[in-house]
Amino acid sequence: PSKQELERAIARLKFDELFLHQLLFARVRTERSQRNAYSIVFDQLFLQTFVQSLPFDLTLAQRKAIWEIVQDLEKDHPMNRLLEGDVGSGKTVVAAAAAASALHTGGRVAYLAPTEILAVQQHAALGRLLSDPVGMFTRSQRKFREESFSKSEMVRKINAGEISCLVGTHALLQDQVNLPGVGLVIVDEQHRFG
Repeated sequence: PSKQELERAIARLKFDELFLHQLLFARVRTERSQRNAYSIVFDQLFLQTFVQSLPFDLTLAQRKAIWEIVQDLEKDHPMNRLLEGDVGSGKTVVAAAAAASALHTGGRVAYLAPTEILAVQQHAALGRLLSDPVGMFTRSQRKFREESFSKSEMVRKINAGEISCLVGTHALLQDQVNLPGVGLVIVDEQHRFG
């Protein structure tokens, strides 16, 4: 085959692969839109109070992201949203606002971090931003508020629904841990979860 024919064949293979990926993504989106989800009612007054309680002003982009997220949380099908931003751009405060909205309506929140270091940081950050107490469950650390617990006691507290907001690593993703009533799952650095 000539060089042009080879380039055309390669371009066609690339197109076919991209087309198949798009078909797969469309199928996944359709299946997800047909599933039911726990609807989290949006309380605008509560959210305004939460935002005003922050020790800093939100940017327009942060306000827009929060608004879109709380609107999606009210729907009866699962939300799947990617929030991108540089380090320090305020992704955590956006996640905290979504978590506060879910917690305010009696829902539970799980925050999955890819590393124990990030889980510890996010546990501290959410603990400062949220009025609800925040738990942490990693391979080596298990806390509720600032009190440490054994693995079995922490699993019991989680499974009994005693912890409304939980930050954890892959350690949360095990058969023993049941997160009853979780209305919002936040996955930090999703690509690292596979």
